[in-house]
Amino acid sequence: MYERLKTRYAHAFADSESIAREHRLTLQLPDGSECTLDRRQLSEAETAVLSQLFDESAPSNVIDVGDQSMYNWLINSQEPPASINTFFPLRFIYIHIPAGKEDMNGAEEALPEIFPGTVSLFWLSAKDGVLIQTIDEEFDETPSLASIVDTLASDLYTKSAICAGSPVSSLHEMYDRFQLEIHLYETVKPWFNKKAAFSEQEMTLFYLIKFIPEDALQTSMGWIRDVKNDSSLTDSVRTYLESNLNISSAAKQQFMHRNTMQYRVDKFIEKTGIDIKQFPNAAVVYILLSVLDLQKHDHD
Repeated sequence: MYERLKTRYAHAFADSESIAREHRLTLQLPDGSECTLDRRQLSEAETAVLSQLFDESAPSNVIDVGDQSMYNWLINSQEPPASINTFFPLRFIYIHIPAGKEDMNGAEEALPEIFPGTVSLFWLSAKDGVLIQTIDEEFDETPSLASIVDTLASDLYTKSAICAGSPVSSLHEMYDRFQLEIHLYETVKPWFNKKAAFSEQEMTLFYLIKFIPEDALQTSMGWIRDVKNDSSLTDSVRTYLESNLNISSAAKQQFMHRNTMQYRVDKFIEKTGIDIKQFPNAAVVYILLSVLDLQKHDHD
């Protein structure tokens, strides 16, 4: 059956990882295997016939009926599962496991432990999953995403990447937010070998960086030319910016005296001429430091 399909629709066969999800037609074959075609290469009639003959499938690793319903709603625009109304507010967690299906069983056990309040977990592909976490009175945002990536590595013995979405409070908001966040997630995936943990805001930032022309990026990087090779200074300044320009908080995170952090912030201002104590300047520098981080990984 597979060979007949491949012969008839050779022009449309595709690797599921090579095309955007909205263009994938994934078919469940009688022997239990799956194949993926590019919808753009098929007519509407061909798509309809194939979907009727072979059930257009969600990934076979969906945990249970409730999660299958969630997948069908968010991916196939079917009716939302009624049970989700009891879990607001909540957020999406997007997980990338490069090793793929061989580590999914371990992930299904480890992820709900790492993210208490997990109400749903389903797989978008052999390497990408979505977890839905309710935000209740027991919700704890203390563990950093980077530390969670490390925990997954110790539990699953494989490298992974995590993107955390923002809280949503209604069905309509939930559906729209998923469509936005999954688009951002797909965009930042090529950077997972450089950065393995993203908040939604970081995904948005890196999404914007992706579309800044290279010559404009290089010109803008001139602002931090005199400090870009001083990693201890730029790391401290990044922590300061991420601490809402709070010297004491940044110093605590970097395990240094407050005066040392103040000295480094002043040193950065002196060397670059950019007063990062002012928010507009701080925002620009944060973008430049993010670009610098990517460039450093490119040279590693």
